[in-house]
Order: sequence, then C-alpha cells, then structure tokens
Amino acid sequence: MSALLSVENLSMRFGGVQAVSGVSFSVSERSVMSIIGPNGAGKTTLFNCLSGIYLPTAGRIVFAGEEITSLADHAVSARGIGRTFQNIRLFGRMTVFENVLVGGHVRSHAGVLGGLWPGPSVREEEKRLAEMARESLEFVGLSDRSEDLASTLPYGQQRRLEIARALVSGPRLLLLDEPAAGMNPTEAAAVIVLVGKIRARGVTVLVIEHHMKVVMEISDRISVLDHGEKIAEGSPEEIRRDERVIAAYLGKEPVR
Repeated sequence: MSALLSVENLSMRFGGVQAVSGVSFSVSERSVMSIIGPNGAGKTTLFNCLSGIYLPTAGRIVFAGEEITSLADHAVSARGIGRTFQNIRLFGRMTVFENVLVGGHVRSHAGVLGGLWPGPSVREEEKRLAEMARESLEFVGLSDRSEDLASTLPYGQQRRLEIARALVSGPRLLLLDEPAAGMNPTEAAAVIVLVGKIRARGVTVLVIEHHMKVVMEISDRISVLDHGEKIAEGSPEEIRRDERVIAAYLGKEPVR
C-alpha cells in the first residue's frame, strides 16, 4: 500500500527542551498505526505537529503527496486530517448533535454573509451537514443521546462523541490521542471494534495509546518513542519481542 502520511526527520524544541528528535515514519493508506512510549516520550507533541498546532523546528510532513509542515491547524483539517485529544475537548453546554455539527465546519462553504442571510444553497448545505452529523452519531452508537447535553454523557461516551465529531469532517487520516484512556475492559473492547469499523470505511488511523491490549489488537504497525526519539518500529509481534521496547516501556516481561 502507498504511504498516505510521511514524516521525515521531524524535530520539535521548546527552548532548551528537545521534545521530538529526528523522528521518521510513514503510514500506509487504509492501515492502522500506533505510536507508543512512556509518558513524556513526545507522542502528543508529535500529534500537535502533524495537526498544525505546532510548527516543527525541523523536518517535513507530507500528506497525500503535499507537504503540510508549515500549514495551520484549520488548513491541515481542510486537507483531510481529523483528530481527537488526550484531554476531552467538548462543548459541555451544547447538545451531542451540536458538538458533532461543529466538526463539519471545514466542509462548509457559506461565509459570513451566507450565515446572516442564508439562501437556498446555504440551507441545502446546512441540511447536508446535519445529515452527516446524524450519520456520524449513529456510526459511533450515540444516536439515542443526540439531544442530551455533552456534559451529561459518561466518560466513555464522551470519547465516542469526540471521535464522531472528528469523523464528520470526512478525514482521510484520523489521529486518535489515547482513545481508550481511563476505560474499563468492556469500554476498551468497544474501542477496538470502533477502530476496526473506521478502518473498514477506508479511513487511515494513527493512534497514541497506552492500553497495550488495544494497541496489539488494532495495529498493523507500531512505532515506539522514548525521550523524543524513535527506538523501534515493526509489527505488533516484533514490538512484543523487542528488548529496547521491553526495557523502555513494557516492563520486564513481553506482553502476552
């Protein structure tokens, strides 16, 4: 499969702190790749570079054949990269449906005037975005909560809502930052199923995750960071056996 995303010698420095150092990897289209590593390894900093929140100190990011290294976050999103965040970022006083609808704004062509005086084309676009939002909620299993305030959802469903909001933008690449964090085994198993469904839709997925059962179940390939550097990459089985990974992250015994 061809690479949808290529990261070449990416580095990010904050003053005297080297958060990411010379990291390179590629993600094949319609695959699932996981980024793992200890706390402070640079994983979320890497995601922030990929999604346009940070401008990398050095290196290149190429998505779908276009260099996007210096693009702002809204421009990256418009090109087809969606993401969730490690710390849930929902609008608690808006409904579940309204939260998802916000995610569709990158598909909207109506400007300020269109919002103030909506003509037939604007109303048609709003109808289309609403249909997409409802479909996204159904996909993640939240249709029955669409009119509830986002703040009333239990933790696991809030995670699903974030994913629904990211999906409604129609991404080719979805960045999931710890989607199973804080979940019990049943909820984590549901995340495994959901990631499989996302992939089946043709969406490429790049995941940061500490829950090793989830990582091993969903991943085609795994890249391992430690102190901002990539120390290993391979299939789940290769990563299980890699002594550098065991020493840096997994503990004394390989994951069974």
